[in-house]
Amino acid sequence: MASGSSLLEEELSCPVCSDIFRDPVGLSCSHNVCKACLQQYWEQNEFRDCPVCRRRVSMDSLPPNMSLRNTCEAFLMEKSLKQDLSIREAQETVPETTPMAEEGPSSQNAGNRTGIYECKSQGCICCRHIWAGADAFQSTATGKQYSITEYLTCKTPIVIYIIQCKKCKVQYVGMTSTILQRRFKDHRSSIRKCEHRPISDHFNSDDHSLDDLIIYPIEQVKDSTELHERELYWIRELETITKGLNLVPYKCAREQQLDAGDERPVGSAEGRVQESMECE
Repeated sequence: MASGSSLLEEELSCPVCSDIFRDPVGLSCSHNVCKACLQQYWEQNEFRDCPVCRRRVSMDSLPPNMSLRNTCEAFLMEKSLKQDLSIREAQETVPETTPMAEEGPSSQNAGNRTGIYECKSQGCICCRHIWAGADAFQSTATGKQYSITEYLTCKTPIVIYIIQCKKCKVQYVGMTSTILQRRFKDHRSSIRKCEHRPISDHFNSDDHSLDDLIIYPIEQVKDSTELHERELYWIRELETITKGLNLVPYKCAREQQLDAGDERPVGSAEGRVQESMECE
């Protein structure tokens, strides 16, 4: 039976991206969707309908659901505090020189090891695609290399991650407030169902398959409130909008964030007409 926390998390998850709601808007059919996810969905479909029930909805009024947004922020804050508490308890009860279990969420409870590791759970589907053993990664757009400074597995929560195509070498930067393993399952399901989403479209295109997908975490974000900011940083740094698989509608949504106070340029996406990865 699912725990109360997992049931609440499910209720607070966007039906499109399966992550905790970000800037949820209420539709006339009473469903709620992340604003950026709705923009992406409408970019990919002819009709302006609800992604859940397919009813036609009005574009004139998309009021933000502030109550739901506040609930989501409180949930993420509580989750972050619990995680910090568990890390502190582990540090107090275990000597620093003692290596922890492979499933540990960060380098803080894995001894001195850093890099990407398998979770060691028997039959883990995500670990078949994870880039285990790496202690650094490279931007396929710029050629620049970056070190992995934490201990990361598919069971690490609140992470920035990369999806990379073995054949095309293109990359996508994503984030999840849950564990990476769960996010991978969402991607795999989308590909297997041939859903009209950029990840699914890419790995269902000619001479491509799920076997060509590599996924790996690159950073655990200790404060969940900074998750979006770190995702945006890596999208810029790795140039995955202009030279990768992150979507242009997502860029437009992020530019609104920049206009509100962050003046760092995102970079031009001129000439890019293909859609990109789902909003995650």
